[in-house]
Amino acid sequence: MDFVKAHLKPIAAGVEIRAQAVDPNNCRCLIENCSRSSGVDLVHVLHREAAGDPDQIASLEWAWNLPKNALHLDTRRNVFFCGLSLKQLYRENKWCLLPDPSDVKRYDGVILPHDRETFPVVEEKEFQYTFLPIQEMEDIYITRRTENPNGVPTVEVHHYPYADFPKITSHVHPIFAIAHLGTILSNSFFSPNIRRSLFKQYPILLDILALRNHWISGLPSRAANDPTYIRQQPSMGLDYHPNSRALDSETTSSNGTHTPQRRIWARPLTPETESSPVASNSLPSNGYSDIGSSSARSNTIPPRRIQPPRAAKTKAQEKQTWSHTTKNVSQQRLTRRALRCLKNKRNREEWTPRKIGKWAKNSKSSPSTVSPTPGPTMMKARRSRRRRG
Repeated sequence: MDFVKAHLKPIAAGVEIRAQAVDPNNCRCLIENCSRSSGVDLVHVLHREAAGDPDQIASLEWAWNLPKNALHLDTRRNVFFCGLSLKQLYRENKWCLLPDPSDVKRYDGVILPHDRETFPVVEEKEFQYTFLPIQEMEDIYITRRTENPNGVPTVEVHHYPYADFPKITSHVHPIFAIAHLGTILSNSFFSPNIRRSLFKQYPILLDILALRNHWISGLPSRAANDPTYIRQQPSMGLDYHPNSRALDSETTSSNGTHTPQRRIWARPLTPETESSPVASNSLPSNGYSDIGSSSARSNTIPPRRIQPPRAAKTKAQEKQTWSHTTKNVSQQRLTRRALRCLKNKRNREEWTPRKIGKWAKNSKSSPSTVSPTPGPTMMKARRSRRRRG
């Protein structure tokens, strides 16, 4: 998980701008209804760490009738505003947003969930949710700001299991809430007792779990030849226009009012991909692009940077450069000469049976007439020329 977080692209400022434009709660906390001054931040319904599983993202794209590389988890339909304390609890899967049963049932077919071809198109902009405590919320109470009929602000306190908590209205799309809640229920580390208790209290969770498992069941063999899923890559200088089916359209600009057509997973580049102009300028295959965006980032090669004119070198600088180059060449020659001498020395010192046999065969004299190797001669003592007093 830490590795995935380290390779996620940072959230662009445009994500918050787009969420502010469609949030029916005026950027207040979705649960506590407190203002931004009380500490409110963005929360992803389906965690951004899902970028670490490209197979799951590809399956969701296929199930949701989206083109390949069209899913972007930073879309405004996957984020909402929440207080910092509740945000941390949400990140720890302590609570979640339960979609309205009518929004869940629309994705169920007659026998099996809808396939790619029959996946429903939802045109609504706002949806109803229920605050659902999942685990370890027994000691936590929630304060929610409301107004009485006279317009006077009041604060309500809700205790576990929050049976009197009001319905929540949000712009979050139900498919993200279903995918996130199904991921929690299917986790092998999730308590079986809590799972059975939730299924008994909320039977709609069984449908949510079945939908999520169907959506991530993998790509069929025909996906590689499906023109609605595998779009032809645009040529250089053209924009990529994915099919907008599941959500409303959004256009380009990272920090503007629209979600860019790209993924958020930033894989470490290898030397081969860094040096390849096609790999660095084409649409990435392992990351995220926006859901429902109507245009894309351009694949044009960035213009070459023009270097400013440099001042002419002085004679001293040219002489210093020439001396430095000559010195390097001399060092290279010296190194090559030393390597050759070392190689020849090793060849002379290493006597193998093959070399000995070859030497004996080429020798004209017999072994009995071979003169012994003369020993080292004694050097004559050098007479000192210093005069003695």
